[in-house]
Amino acid sequence: MKRTILTLGVFILVLTLALTGGSPTRAQSSPIWSSAIFYFNPADVPIETTGCDSSPECDDISVIYYRNTGETVPSKTIPIRPFESGVVLIGSVLFDETFKGSAVISSTVPLAALFRQAYNSSDPYSPILYTTLDNTMAGAGYFYLPWVQRSSGFDTEIGVQNIESISISLKLHFYKRDGSLYTYNPVEGITVEPQRSYIFRVSAIPLPWGNNFDGSVVVEANFSGLPGSHPKIVAAAREVLVGGNKAYGFEGTGNGETTWHMVSGSCSYGPGMQTTQYSIQNTSTTLTAEVQVDYYNADGSLLTTYPNVGSATINPGAALLVSGCDPATADKLTGKYFSAVVRSTNAVDLAVVGKAISKDGLMTAFNGQLPPPASPDGKYYVALPYVEFATREDGIRTYLSVLNVSDSTANDIQLTYYGRDGSLIAAANLTGKPLPAHAKTGSDPNVVRAIDPGAYGFIGAATIVSDQPVVALARVQRNVNLPGGVTTLGDDYVGMYYLKNW
Repeated sequence: MKRTILTLGVFILVLTLALTGGSPTRAQSSPIWSSAIFYFNPADVPIETTGCDSSPECDDISVIYYRNTGETVPSKTIPIRPFESGVVLIGSVLFDETFKGSAVISSTVPLAALFRQAYNSSDPYSPILYTTLDNTMAGAGYFYLPWVQRSSGFDTEIGVQNIESISISLKLHFYKRDGSLYTYNPVEGITVEPQRSYIFRVSAIPLPWGNNFDGSVVVEANFSGLPGSHPKIVAAAREVLVGGNKAYGFEGTGNGETTWHMVSGSCSYGPGMQTTQYSIQNTSTTLTAEVQVDYYNADGSLLTTYPNVGSATINPGAALLVSGCDPATADKLTGKYFSAVVRSTNAVDLAVVGKAISKDGLMTAFNGQLPPPASPDGKYYVALPYVEFATREDGIRTYLSVLNVSDSTANDIQLTYYGRDGSLIAAANLTGKPLPAHAKTGSDPNVVRAIDPGAYGFIGAATIVSDQPVVALARVQRNVNLPGGVTTLGDDYVGMYYLKNW
């Protein structure tokens, strides 16, 4: 079985974001959130075909929940057929609207899954989305969170999960953007039992800089009493705007890399004047990183590079914040929607998280992505486990962006939408016109006529199969009419590659 790690932690159902010194707000009044795991089987045939009562349909998934209080709660297995998708409503399964902890999903198929949290109210927040992390994405002794903050508006909440079979201890290293470091290592220690998680808000850490922090975090883990032992951990973060409706989540990074692809990029783009920012973390704690950001037009042509001359410097552990509208590049990028490549010019590894911010209320978070490996058939496969598109104007709608991250033109990119039951709803070739290197294209269920206009619309999943390495980003948003000119709420999640090796 493939084991998928999902850090639920602080993201579950009850949130109180009480900021000291602030006046009471909606975000401080314990709003109720509905939390769910969305899953998708991208395999086109049954994988496990023997040893079950209903051969050849033996495939299933199961979830084990780990309360931070120590209790383990296993779920019933869920049968899953080729291309089938579904949702686990965590509160309904556990009969507990206050669950905090972590979960491990096991499956017999190459499962793609994500966590979604939605606010149950006529006064909505953005959905919070982030993808699951499997064992290959775990950090060995270290995990990196490139954008962490504490202010009057935001208080990052982080869940760190121990995926080992014995207990571990943690240290938290906070880096300001100038490289200033504070390590939180209390006398009593931070011990995390097997599969459990340590959950904290930045406001609960006695940072020497007071109530304002903007920077990055390195989580260090060791087996208890064994420094330098490097146990495996994963982590995820989420933020909810105090007194507002913006919210988003993102998964951290277990390993730094020298090159990251950012599907979303913009500078004062569209009616909402959408602008992206990238927080680029140096994952070395001893070496200085030198970085550049290359910006590409939708057709794959190079627009400009940040900085204009040379490279930008990032101190060990710290993170550099680069805006699409930085003065050094704004003359070439203003009014444009583009993609970017963040790269180290001196071979020091990096981690990257981006955020898209719009004047109409939209604020999303998304991770940098790496080119997927090729499957044995030479093709590249990406799964999107949650795609929803409502017919009503104020419903949830998902928009997909696909970026060619190879150095060659993609001539065959197939996008297929599947209903919850695994039925093929619609398919499209995104390369009716070949997609050059660094170019991107978009789609949604409405464009390819995957929605049922006489019903809700579409809800299911999608796959992308390409002859060149591609990555994808899904934006899940809805139209609203809220005070302060807030007309759009949403979040992003990254597509998940899988190997077709069956």
